[in-house]
Amino acid sequence: MELNILDIENKINYKFKNKNLLIQAFTRRSYTEDKGGYNNELLEFIGDEVLDEIITNFLLNKYLTFTDNYLTSSKTEGDFTILKSNLVSKYILAERINKLDLIKYIKIGKLDYINKALEGESIKEDLFEAIIGAISIDNNKDINILTKVVIHMLDPEYYLKNGFLERQTNYIALISEYYQKIYKENLPFEITKNNTTDENKQYTCLIDLKTIKFIDSGKSKKDAKYSTSKKAYLWLKERNMV
Repeated sequence: MELNILDIENKINYKFKNKNLLIQAFTRRSYTEDKGGYNNELLEFIGDEVLDEIITNFLLNKYLTFTDNYLTSSKTEGDFTILKSNLVSKYILAERINKLDLIKYIKIGKLDYINKALEGESIKEDLFEAIIGAISIDNNKDINILTKVVIHMLDPEYYLKNGFLERQTNYIALISEYYQKIYKENLPFEITKNNTTDENKQYTCLIDLKTIKFIDSGKSKKDAKYSTSKKAYLWLKERNMV
């Protein structure tokens, strides 16, 4: 379907100064490999970082208070980690793109058609992040504007009130919860960028449970983090350790 800029801007509640950034956000690498142009992968990377920052700030503003001039919260550090992980999960971002009815405008090429990318959630997650990345560049990372757009697009209050109802198990949250329970500290995720042409192994994540280490790769940092968390949690589950 031809890109309808006005419809997209109305749905995301943001008007672009540079419309090319919006077009780029909806352009997959498979499309540019076939027809040339500029794809959305850099915007994805930027959007991922911005999204994490905004949702972290949102949760802190919502749950932090001062008591006798001391900072307090009804949530633990672990609670914040799990809530953020849920709110920016692949499933939630994909669901929001579906609710906003935006995937119909994505420009894909032959490889994505062959791989039936439109049937999965990754392409929708990528689009959500690319849109946020494009907005960040368009307004020189104005945090107030970005926060309004993210809250509008993601609607985190809805999920905090009604639950996440994820189709897929959130292994990142589960392994984080396990680690905090055992070691009383946050689980560190060591993520590195790989020097490879393999699209599905762009990032590697290492999880060190102190007695054993797990490593896996993925297309994005989030994918690598998820697949490694899944590997670690299922290993524990097989041994009745969780």
